Amino acid sequence: MKYKEILNDLEQYKPGKQIEDIKKEYGLDKVIKLASNENPYGYCEKVNEVLNRYKTANLYPDNNCTDLREKLAGFLNVGKENLIFGNGSTEIISMLSRALLNKGDEIITCIPTFPMYTIEAKIAQAKVVEVELKDYKFNLNGILEKINKKTKIIYIANPNNPTRNNNYKK
Repeated sequence: MKYKEILNDLEQYKPGKQIEDIKKEYGLDKVIKLASNENPYGYCEKVNEVLNRYKTANLYPDNNCTDLREKLAGFLNVGKENLIFGNGSTEIISMLSRALLNKGDEIITCIPTFPMYTIEAKIAQAKVVEVELKDYKFNLNGILEKINKKTKIIYIANPNNPTRNNNYKK
């Protein structure tokens, strides 16, 4: 089977190690992982109460997220069709790339940031235009200077991974 040759040039995304692997590797009993946007404390008791009310966790969920879509659209005062839901940001980035990017299109993002923006753009054969962070924050003026007719997506992560900085002052 022939696959896209662009895949030969991609660096594989390397997620953080699992807690159990870190424990084994370093001989540790306890590890608190601060990467991957994980919460070392777990969810609160209120979440547990809500989860216990649902007796259909063994069934496929509503792929359209109908209830959430309706409530969120009302809260944000936008049309339901303007919302995208996915299993994490990686899936949404992939959906955006598939839907919007063609060979020769461009995305803009700052570096360093989440590598999936670059990986998905390259799979779509789009050009990745990178703008250096400024004081560990997204350089919005630098991004504006790079926008052109080929720009299809601009990624601005907030908070940014891996710098953890929020990109805007309150």
